[in-house]
Amino acid sequence: MEALGFQDYFDSISIFNPLTLEDRLPHKAWLRSPESVPIAPLNTTLGGLFFFKTLARLDKRNRQEGILEELFYVSNKVLSADLVSPDLPSRVKTGIRKTILGINIGLELAADRDLNQAVRLLETGYLQSFFQLAYGLLLELQVLARELQQDVGSSPDSYPDQLVRGLLRRYPLLAVRTPTRIKKRFFQTLTDTEQCRRILEHLKPAVETTRG
Repeated sequence: MEALGFQDYFDSISIFNPLTLEDRLPHKAWLRSPESVPIAPLNTTLGGLFFFKTLARLDKRNRQEGILEELFYVSNKVLSADLVSPDLPSRVKTGIRKTILGINIGLELAADRDLNQAVRLLETGYLQSFFQLAYGLLLELQVLARELQQDVGSSPDSYPDQLVRGLLRRYPLLAVRTPTRIKKRFFQTLTDTEQCRRILEHLKPAVETTRG
């Protein structure tokens, strides 16, 4: 894998070292204060994820390209840590999606959904740190799910059970209802994590009542 351009596995696994907002995030070195970085008007044609909306507001093209290069670096690290073979394009695509969505959640969390603040964070912080923030947040949900694991396991086809099963994976997934089934996907936004936390907190009193 290294010969094909992937990073060393033992260097890459650090991508799954979780961070929280209480941790001091490493900062990039700049020649001038990040407060003086100009912010371009919002490109309304670029919708979708908070991360891409923020990227669209970076003033200079070379800064956007620098962030994209950094994105490729972090994606490469996630793929190496997950031991994804470059011979499996579908898994490579999934790993890149996982990276982007993790960065999106971490950036939303760090910036408190403020686009101006997010622009400055892209200038000063590392995308890897935002991914690690998201992973730390997902591990918090995993802890809540583990407390419910024994009790919801009695109904293997229920949504609560599928929700807990998804959260207990090595990289936590969100269970969502569709018209035909319950499927699991990556968390995409900070709202996903907030809604999931509310569901888990709602389930906990019911479980405690059943135990009583």
